[in-house]
Amino acid sequence: MANFTLFPSSFAESDDGEDDVVELPTRFKSATTEDVIVQLSTKSFAANTDRKILWAVDLFKSWHQHRIKTDLFYNFQISFCDVDDASKLVPGHLANCLCMFINEVKRKDGKEYEGKTLYDMVVCMQMHLEKQGRFLKLIDGDDFKKVKLTLDNLMKARTSARLASVGSAEPISVDLENEMWEKGVLGEGDPDTLQSTVMCLLGISCALRGGGAEKAALPRIQSASFVCKLSQVWETSCVHR
Repeated sequence: MANFTLFPSSFAESDDGEDDVVELPTRFKSATTEDVIVQLSTKSFAANTDRKILWAVDLFKSWHQHRIKTDLFYNFQISFCDVDDASKLVPGHLANCLCMFINEVKRKDGKEYEGKTLYDMVVCMQMHLEKQGRFLKLIDGDDFKKVKLTLDNLMKARTSARLASVGSAEPISVDLENEMWEKGVLGEGDPDTLQSTVMCLLGISCALRGGGAEKAALPRIQSASFVCKLSQVWETSCVHR
């Protein structure tokens, strides 16, 4: 039977024949405890991110308690959505809860959150679970596809509503336009004033009357008697009747 040597003789003995002594304390730390392992393997975030996570989680908890007290139909599913005990979370129930939450949550003044804020809430919820060692993809995961679809639809709806409110500008009245002509703000006296006049009338007739108001704008364009004669510098004329 063959003899095997686990270590070379040079490792077992020194030149003078004495055994080498391995100084373990100088090469390795003391034994790692379970608590240290948990601490090192727990995901951590910046202080600002932690504050944002806390805000989103507290908001979800408030909704969670409100829904349990007011809606007995969903009480069973919602009772499984304790985000502070990630080990007991059921993905399907959590997905339903998140869809209801982002659709129902509002600001303190009763106004709806923007779509980007709703997205951030879900991301914060995911990071909160990661800090507990539960790594669930609340937006891209297979068990949470309905959350992604709900977010997409809500973000589109909120963006459309915001753009509609921003675009509802008051058109310039006929009286104000006539006053601008009388005071020389609009006119043809010089190239700069003529350029401003053209841009202003185009804005009044087109930009401030977009959407379904194009037909309503046509009489306004005609009544404005938009006759602009170019100065001698341009040696031409622009006539719109």
